[in-house]
Amino acid sequence: MISRLHPLLVHLPIGFIVLGFLLETYVFVRKPKVDLHKAINYTYLAAIAASAMAVVTGLLLANAGKFTPSDLQIHKWLGIAVLIISIIVYLNRTLNLIKSDRQSYGLSLFLILIVSVTGHFGGTLTHGPGYLFEKSPIWVKSLVGMDSKADFTAIDTDSLIVFRDIIQPIMDQKCSRCHNQKYPSGGLITTDYSSVLKGGEDLQGVVPRKPYESGLLIRPSLPVEDERFMPPDGRVLGHSEFAIIEYWIEQGADSSMRFDSKKLPEQLRALLLRDLNLDYTPRPHYLKLAPDSLAPNVLEQLRSAGFEVNTMGQDNFFLDVRSTSDTISGESLDKLIDVASYIVQLDLSDAYLPDSAFADIVKFKNLVKLDLHSTNISDSTMAYVSSLNYMEVLNVYNTTLNLQGLELALSAPSLETIYVWKTNASDVDIASLKQRHSGINVFGASNLTVQTDTTKTSDSERE
Repeated sequence: MISRLHPLLVHLPIGFIVLGFLLETYVFVRKPKVDLHKAINYTYLAAIAASAMAVVTGLLLANAGKFTPSDLQIHKWLGIAVLIISIIVYLNRTLNLIKSDRQSYGLSLFLILIVSVTGHFGGTLTHGPGYLFEKSPIWVKSLVGMDSKADFTAIDTDSLIVFRDIIQPIMDQKCSRCHNQKYPSGGLITTDYSSVLKGGEDLQGVVPRKPYESGLLIRPSLPVEDERFMPPDGRVLGHSEFAIIEYWIEQGADSSMRFDSKKLPEQLRALLLRDLNLDYTPRPHYLKLAPDSLAPNVLEQLRSAGFEVNTMGQDNFFLDVRSTSDTISGESLDKLIDVASYIVQLDLSDAYLPDSAFADIVKFKNLVKLDLHSTNISDSTMAYVSSLNYMEVLNVYNTTLNLQGLELALSAPSLETIYVWKTNASDVDIASLKQRHSGINVFGASNLTVQTDTTKTSDSERE
């Protein structure tokens, strides 16, 4: 109980020492006729008494074990130094140990400096490192090397590993000063992945997929006034930091996990952009690539072979290609294959394709949008199409595909949208596909719903 008085008592010696120094400065500079010698001595005597009480209560409070050991040791010994130097200053003034007024004043100035440094480390223990500037304008933070938000602009978001690049730095900044190999407070170490998962003496650090059974979030989510709240010295987890750790645990807390821009919750995506400069806005993969431009004669050869060809932008040399013929010959197909890695949108609709075309479709490795409506594609050749890793949109309207072929199409790893009107799959088949692949937009057939016992459709639904 007495130790709790330390934050109150610690301000008394500061006040007395500052008051004594101000009076001493006034006498040193102005040399007034009024004798302030005794007043200054009594002030420093009061500072000694107050310092002694602050030191005793501080030593008792240190046993609580909730402070960064290195900072605590510095603050403790500086506090003791303040008491000792206060005694020396008082004895010097009462016994006239130092004859020179200038040297005597220098000793008092030294005491003020020690008090200032001691107070700074006390503030660090209470409010965390950087407390002096955490509310400062951005330009001030930049000036002192405390940028207001982390900058990951030099890192490719696809290569960023959540634990290594985001969570471990949070642990190092907020937790590892008290939870490391040398000072494992509560048995908890936060300097590496396996130790973070293990946790401390009373709580498992991480329970995969259960963030609120994980000690890593239980303590930080307690009320600040709770004795078990962590971290206790002002370095609380920010909203975005908490959200990132929570999502990481929900997803299984894998050490090699990466963020998937298509699966990230919108709110977390916004926090990553605002606080970490990490842009996970979903966009086609080819926008992250930078191919060289094709020779103009290559594009002209494609156009002469019956294709309409456009680049995806002024400085984007990927291609949008559309067939203008009702039959695509093997020779024309070869010209397409020569630039297959450049094609991201391909429209082969209303054309008869040679059998080799479907096997060669796998060579179009950057294809994002494929239109095969009204072509001779079949269930057996759909396996080639489904192997396109980046295909997001597929149109198989007015084809002979059955349920088997559509199932293959829906197995494409990045597929988001498929058009299936006028295929050989029944309304019931397509309704079943919609239900089993709810994450993919399946456009076509009726809005039939599949029931466990029977399937019922109204006349309006059939229309």
